[in-house]
Amino acid sequence: MSKFQLTRMAANVGIDAALGAVPLVGDLFDFAFRSNSRNLRIVKRYLDKHHPSTMTLEGEVVARGGG
Repeated sequence: MSKFQLTRMAANVGIDAALGAVPLVGDLFDFAFRSNSRNLRIVKRYLDKHHPSTMTLEGEVVARGGG
């Protein structure tokens, strides 16, 4: 993965940790800002682009064609 993607993922976790620590406001922020879901989307986009021979379907990795 590129340094930019890794930096975005680290920033997502950092923002979540910093704002999530604030009482009450942090709870609302945690509900709206899902850093792990955002990071998972970044990883999935990377894998779809760089490893198109596999795909994720409902939690299972299946091979595409080529059989």
